[in-house]
Amino acid sequence: MNEILERRMENVVIEKYKPELVEVFEDKDDLNVIEIFSDADDPRKIIEKKVIEKLKENNWWLQDYWKEKGEPREKIIIKTSFGTIELYNFSNTLESRHIQELEDIIEAFARMKDENPLSKIKYILLDNIQQINPNIGSDMNGQNWEKCNSLKIYPAGKSFEPHRIPEASNFEGTLIHELSHNFSKQLINDWKDAFGWKELEVPILLEGGGETNLRMSRFR
Repeated sequence: MNEILERRMENVVIEKYKPELVEVFEDKDDLNVIEIFSDADDPRKIIEKKVIEKLKENNWWLQDYWKEKGEPREKIIIKTSFGTIELYNFSNTLESRHIQELEDIIEAFARMKDENPLSKIKYILLDNIQQINPNIGSDMNGQNWEKCNSLKIYPAGKSFEPHRIPEASNFEGTLIHELSHNFSKQLINDWKDAFGWKELEVPILLEGGGETNLRMSRFR
């Protein structure tokens, strides 16, 4: 049987599993229906190839990068009123402080009303390989991987060093930053009205390597 540690909060339940010797990538049953556009005279093999490529693109566990890592060290199930998030840790084992900070961040987001960012995340993937931001040449903390409804957290993003968000560890700040990419369009519109943001036709490059098409009106 799996060893399970269950911690209950007001809006969130976190269950920590010790993975069994089971291929986790064979258990997924939430493959989405996909659309493949193909010419009428395409041979069957070409169509099958397109289907496989699309499935891999949208489902991380089918990708060789993750399959070649083997079993994760840890699996954590996070249950909220907005759905279930599965955390797969391919990096070093999480410390109790990681679990506590994860609880605190998820609990804070779970209290938000309307279209909640948690509803758009199904997986949190802790990678064991550090990625470098090609734009500024420094370690990346994480990424919001929209195609796979996932957050990717790299080794640097797991550290307890201070984050640029005041009084937050780098782990906390990374989770907050990546989850915040999923705020609803309505909230963005509210902020545009409140803070005078303007929407740009051409996105601008951010210092951290990402892009945005929003800019405060006092900047030209």
